Amino acid sequence: IRFYSGNMDYPATGGLNILFGAGNSVTPIYRFEDDENTGIGRASADNLSLITGGIEAIRIDASQNVGIGIVPTSLLTLKATGTTSTSGIRLISSTNTNRVVTIQDAGDRGYIAMHTGGVQKITLDTNGLTSFLGGNVSIGNTNDTYKLDVSGTGYFSGDLWSATDGYFGSAKQIQIDGRDNGSILYHAAAGTIFYFGTKTYANA
Repeated sequence: IRFYSGNMDYPATGGLNILFGAGNSVTPIYRFEDDENTGIGRASADNLSLITGGIEAIRIDASQNVGIGIVPTSLLTLKATGTTSTSGIRLISSTNTNRVVTIQDAGDRGYIAMHTGGVQKITLDTNGLTSFLGGNVSIGNTNDTYKLDVSGTGYFSGDLWSATDGYFGSAKQIQIDGRDNGSILYHAAAGTIFYFGTKTYANA
């Protein structure tokens, strides 16, 4: 046994105490003979550090909060090492090496990407870019019959555009037809009873 600091004693009640020096967050108290800057240290009272290459990689504080690359301020706190997908968090598929979820810092803003078969399908970016390429989206229901299926009231402060058909109402009473020059139609049980636009409809 080699002691860099500390001592060994025998308590009155039996057993053996091995006491080490205080240490710090970058100098391991428990270390390897051929790799002395990697091991376990004590950052401060009741704080445990895992150190690699002379750098504190993980800290566990007195409240059992864990910090990776940073002093923890919550149950789990992680510090990004950059703004690329490899500097954040990756969840890898259980069946291959494809990533399925990525959480990263995109430049002092949040960025989440979800993948299917290695292809990015959903993007959530706090700079305003959000895209869903994985299928239909439901809000307020689980029907997802259409690309966007909303149960409830919607509000648009700007323009609403339709390249093909768009429907509104519980029974699709309002239709926006984006074909040709565009039309707006109202449907009733007997068929279309009103339309406004340049296209002619048989039931109007």
